[in-house]
Amino acid sequence: MLFLIGCQGKIKPAENAYLPLVYDDLYDSRRADPFSSALYHFSVAHLAGMDGDIDAAVGALEAALKADPDSVFLKLNLAELYLHLGQNRKALRAVEDALIRDPDLLQGHLMAVEIYSREQDMQAAIRHMESAAAIEPDNERIRMKLALLYGDAGEMGQSIAQLKEVLEDSPENSFALLSLARAYRQTDLPVLAEQTYQSLLALNTESSLAVRNELVSFYIDAERFDEALRQLQIILDRYPDDSTTLRKSGLLYLELKDWGAAINCFDRLVALDPADSQAIYYRGIAEEGAEHWQDALESFRLITPDSSVYADALIHQGYILHNTGSTAEAITLLEQNRDLFVERPGIFDYLSFLYNDQGRSQEALSIVDDGLGLFPDDNDLLFRKVVLLDKMGEKGEADNAARTLLQVNPEHVNALNYLAYSYAVRNVKLDQALEMAHKALAIRDEAYIRDTLGWVLYRLGKYDEALAELQRAVKELIDDSVVLQHLGDVLTALGRKQEALATFEKAMSAQEPDTETLLQKIDALKSDTE
Repeated sequence: MLFLIGCQGKIKPAENAYLPLVYDDLYDSRRADPFSSALYHFSVAHLAGMDGDIDAAVGALEAALKADPDSVFLKLNLAELYLHLGQNRKALRAVEDALIRDPDLLQGHLMAVEIYSREQDMQAAIRHMESAAAIEPDNERIRMKLALLYGDAGEMGQSIAQLKEVLEDSPENSFALLSLARAYRQTDLPVLAEQTYQSLLALNTESSLAVRNELVSFYIDAERFDEALRQLQIILDRYPDDSTTLRKSGLLYLELKDWGAAINCFDRLVALDPADSQAIYYRGIAEEGAEHWQDALESFRLITPDSSVYADALIHQGYILHNTGSTAEAITLLEQNRDLFVERPGIFDYLSFLYNDQGRSQEALSIVDDGLGLFPDDNDLLFRKVVLLDKMGEKGEADNAARTLLQVNPEHVNALNYLAYSYAVRNVKLDQALEMAHKALAIRDEAYIRDTLGWVLYRLGKYDEALAELQRAVKELIDDSVVLQHLGDVLTALGRKQEALATFEKAMSAQEPDTETLLQKIDALKSDTE
């Protein structure tokens, strides 16, 4: 506070008279002139402030101003006390009164900047900072603050221009360079941002570690992962046990699926701190990615129940057990810990998958219903229900479940595709099926959706359009017997029997062919061509 730590900025000589007289032994509180009264109340405020009684200090300063209402010094002191109490409006009025008396009062403009910044009125803050910069044009700190205010207000061009002006006078101002690099990043000028970061590193300043970390972030945002890793390695060469850098490196290697390098990083982290459950967890993820199943299982089992990643580690244990042929053990593990997953709809979906994999479809459906009881709008659980009901032969109920999902999420691609295909198979509601297939394809252009669209068009008798869609689908699903069979049916309808015969024969050697149906179609075509 000004009256506690001394006046900052330009104060008129007459105002300075308050300060040396506060403890003047010759001071007579009974003097009746306004200056003496103001001085008395100011001294009371000063002592109250030193004792931490801000309310009393405010009252005393208000009394001082009644005695000397033109005092800019008192107004600024009162403004700072109001600001300390969070009374921004009162503080602003006091500052504005002071600036009316003295428009060139630097401390007044700086205090106004502080108040307007708190109020999120960035344009007003900028106006006062521009005034401060005009009063002291060589003050580098004020010019830097102005540049940052421009940035906070989204005026990035102004911010960059101001920072460049600062750097013209102080080309080795590391804070200005760092701010400029950040401004370039915000305005999507990556080449200039990188050049500025490199200029900073060339200065060999004490902030080089922070700069390299920002450069790592820059490279990651630009998906230049090799360069990000090179910067991280430079840091590790200097600080081999820096846990933050090791963690960043490990996570980046995970992103790149470089499992061995990731394992090495997290091994080093665990060696530094054997209780680092996050590092143990990520090491397990890397070992799982490398299909080192037993190592991964042992890592995840090291994580204790008090860890924030304990529930995630259990899920990964379940996944590994399933992948290594111990699905029943995976189910038991997750069921025993189901209370940990009450906020995780995904565990119900995964448990349902495991039960279904064991051929326990009814139990799988029950798990899904349990999950939907807690998360009625979860898209994954709703679609899992569709798939289970379809597999159980409950086609009508599966359709109803798909319609329920589409009420929750009208753009759920798999539900749109499922229902469109279901209608096409049963040859019902084909106009709706066509609309849904087109909508699904517009959201996600994938071959299996083109197959659905082609089959709907076939059902509608639009054989040429159906052929175009199915031929595109087959290019990607070259070993899918269902798509090949659909293509063969369309070719048959177009009278292109030799091509249809060749397509059906190809479907016979594809994955999971409907052998009986295909043989019937092949025999019928051969009979027609004899």
